[in-house]
Amino acid sequence: MVSQAGTFFPIFLGHIQDKLISEISKRPTVSREESYYRQEIKKISTVDEFLKDHRLVSYALKAHNLSDILREKTLIRKILESDPNDSKSLININSKFKKFAQSFDFSLSHTPKSIQSGIQQERLISRYKNYFLINENDVFAKSEYFRNNAKKITSIDQLINNKRLLDYVLKSFDIDHKHISLPFLKEVMTYGLDHPDKFFTKSKDSRFRQIAEYFHIKSNNPLNKETSILTKNQIENIVNKYLDRTTYFVPEKNIPYERSYYESTIGSISSIKQLVQDPILFKIVKLALSIDSRISSNHFLKLLMDKNKSIIQIKDFFHTDFINKNFTNKIQTNEQIKQLLDLYEKNCNKSRNETIRLSIANYQKSLTSISSVDEFLQQKSNFSSKTNYNKPITPLEVALRAYDININDTYKCTLRDILTSDPSDPNSYVNKSHNTNFINFNHAFNFDKKGKPKHIPMVHSPSTKIDYIKSYTYNKMNHYINNKKTFLTKTEQSRLEKKIDEDVDYYVSNIDEIDSFEKLIADKRLMNIVLESKGIDDSSKISQEFLKRIFQSDLKDRKSFANKYNDNRYKEIMYSFDFDSINNSFDKNNGKVQNNIRINNTVSAYKHQILESEIAKTNPDMEMALYFQRTVPHIGNMYEILADRNIFQVISKTLKLPIHFSALDQKKQVSTLQKYINLKDFKDPKKVQQFLYKFNSSIMTNYEQNTSLFTSTNRQDNLQNYDFHEIMPLSLNNKEKLSIANVFSNNSHNSNFVNAALRLKNRGFS
Repeated sequence: MVSQAGTFFPIFLGHIQDKLISEISKRPTVSREESYYRQEIKKISTVDEFLKDHRLVSYALKAHNLSDILREKTLIRKILESDPNDSKSLININSKFKKFAQSFDFSLSHTPKSIQSGIQQERLISRYKNYFLINENDVFAKSEYFRNNAKKITSIDQLINNKRLLDYVLKSFDIDHKHISLPFLKEVMTYGLDHPDKFFTKSKDSRFRQIAEYFHIKSNNPLNKETSILTKNQIENIVNKYLDRTTYFVPEKNIPYERSYYESTIGSISSIKQLVQDPILFKIVKLALSIDSRISSNHFLKLLMDKNKSIIQIKDFFHTDFINKNFTNKIQTNEQIKQLLDLYEKNCNKSRNETIRLSIANYQKSLTSISSVDEFLQQKSNFSSKTNYNKPITPLEVALRAYDININDTYKCTLRDILTSDPSDPNSYVNKSHNTNFINFNHAFNFDKKGKPKHIPMVHSPSTKIDYIKSYTYNKMNHYINNKKTFLTKTEQSRLEKKIDEDVDYYVSNIDEIDSFEKLIADKRLMNIVLESKGIDDSSKISQEFLKRIFQSDLKDRKSFANKYNDNRYKEIMYSFDFDSINNSFDKNNGKVQNNIRINNTVSAYKHQILESEIAKTNPDMEMALYFQRTVPHIGNMYEILADRNIFQVISKTLKLPIHFSALDQKKQVSTLQKYINLKDFKDPKKVQQFLYKFNSSIMTNYEQNTSLFTSTNRQDNLQNYDFHEIMPLSLNNKEKLSIANVFSNNSHNSNFVNAALRLKNRGFS
C-alpha cells in the first residue's frame, strides 16, 4: 500500500483500510490479546483491580498511544482518578490522558447510595396505586360470578361440587379451603344447628356456626329444585363478608349493589338497634357519617344513648326518638336515604384516596430513615388505616402490596433473602425462585448481600452527566462562534451563558427521571439538549418519528435502522443511556467499567494504533491521514484544528497553506480556515474520504489548485497572496499544544463546566 515515493494511495476508498484492519485482527498475538481483554475487562470493577492486571493495562494504554507510561502505575492511577471538574487535573491538561480516562467508567463508586432510587420509588408507588384497582376488579368479578350462580344452588351437594362457589363461601367466612374436610363441612352445614353440642359447644371458633346459619338445610329434605338455598339478602351479606376480607376499600363497582340493598332493606328496619345488627346497613351508616369503622354495634348504641358528639350528626339522617322504639313509619324519609347514600358514595372515594395518599407519604418519609434491610423489614408505622383490618400500614406492607406478595404467606427471612440477592447473578436466591413478583420486588430496592444500601442505578453516571454538560456547553459556544465567525461580545456571552445555565439545570434536574427512550423523546427540551451535546445543532428539524426509528433499533442487528444510518452520533447517544441497570435488564455480556461499545472502541483503537505505527515507519503522511480520518469527526471548532498538530498538518497540506500561516494572529487563522472549511462536512464519512483524496493529491503533485470541497463562497481568495502583515509568535509548535481552555481564557464560558459540575456535586455526586 505504501508507494516508493513516500505518498499513499487513497486507502480510505474501497474499504481497503477495513481489509488491512481485518488482516491485523487475524494475527495470532492480536487475536489472543483481544480475546483476553474482552473477557477479563468485564470482571473489573475498581481501579485497583484494573492496575493489578498488567495485560489489561498494557492493551488499553496501547489503544490510546500511551504505552510509554506503562510502568508508571502511580501516574495511570492519577489519570483514572482525575477530577474532570478541576481544570488543573491531568486529564484536562493532556488530551490523550483524557480520552484514556473517558474510555472507562469507574464513577460507580461516586454515585449516591440509597435503598431506592427516585425511579424505583416512582415505579413502586405506581404499582401500589394500581394494585388496589387490579385487586378490586378481580374480587368484583368473582363476586359477580357468585351473585349470578349462588341463586341457582338448591342443595348443599351442588354447592360443594362447584369449587368456585365453595371457595368464595369459605373465604367469606375466613375458612381455608386447603384445611377443611368436605364431608365435615357438609355435616356442619346440614346438621350443625340441630346438633350444636356436637359441632359448636366445644369450640370457641364461631365461623362454622355462622356458615351453618346461612346454609341450614336437611340433605334428605332438599328444597324445591327451583328454590335457592340462599335468599337475595343472604347472598349480599356473603358478598359483603368476602369483600371485607379481600379488599381494602369498598370497590367502586359494588357501590350500586350496596345502595340497592340499603334502599330495599331500610324500610323493614324500625330502630337503630335493629339497623346495627345488619352488617351492610351498619357499615354504610358508619362510612357515610365518617364514624370509626372499628366501633362495634354495642359501643355505637352506647355512644348514641350518651349523645356523644362523635356520632351526634346521625340525628340529621334519622328520626330523633327511635333508640328503643319500634315505629310503624320508616325511620328515614326518602330524602334522608338519598342524602345518606350520596354521602356514603362520596366518602368511599374520599377514604380510598386519602388512605392511599397517607400510606404513600408515610412510606416515603419512613424510607429516608432506613439504613439496612433489617430495619426495612422491622419498620413500624405511625399511620393507621381505618379500613379493613385497621392495622398500621408499614413501608414493607406498601412494598409487598405493590408487588402482590402476601405478607402472611411469606416469612421475613425469605423476604431478606429476596432483597439481598444479586439480580445479575442467575444463581442468586431470587433468580432461582423463578417467581416474577419476588424478582420485581428485588429490583425495586438496592440492598447488597449484607443488607446495606448499594449505589443507586443511574441512566447517566456522574461522569456521563459531566461529559454531556461539557459537550453541550462546548457545542453551544462553538455553534455560536462558528456561525458569527468571531468572538462573543460581553452582552452576547452573558445572554448565551444564561441560556446554557438554564438548560444545564434542566438536564440535571430531569435526566434521572428518564427510564426509556420513549420518555426521552417525549421531553422535547431534554431531547434537544442531548442532541446538541453531540453536535446535532438542527435538532428542532428532527421529527419524533425519525427519533423513534433510531432509538427503537436493535444495535445488535447490523441491518437495523440506527446501524445503517450514516451518522454514528445517534448510536453514541443510545449507548450512553444505561437503561439496562435501572430497568434491571442485566446484560451478562456487559462489563462494569466498560460496556460493549467502550470495549469495541478500545479494541478498534488498539488495531488502528498497530496499523498507524506500522505505516508511520515508511509513510508518515499516510499515518497522519489515518489519524485524521479517525479523529476529525469529533472536532468541534477551528481552534481544535489549530490545537491538534496532525489534523492541522493534513489540512495545511491539503489547502496549501503557506509555511508562515501559523505566525498569524489566532483570530486571523480561524477566519481564514472558516472561508475554506465547513466543520459539519467532517461529520460525513464520504466527505472526509474525499478530503483525504485531495490530501493525497496535494502530496503527489506540485501544482496549485483549489482542493477543498468544503470552501465557502469566498474560495476564490488566493492564500498565497493573503496579506500576512500581523506577524505574531507561533501558536502551534512541537512543544506546546493549544487547549480549548486557553483559547477562551478571556471568556468565562468555561465556568459553565465548573458550575454545572458543582451543581452535580451538591446533588450527591463527587
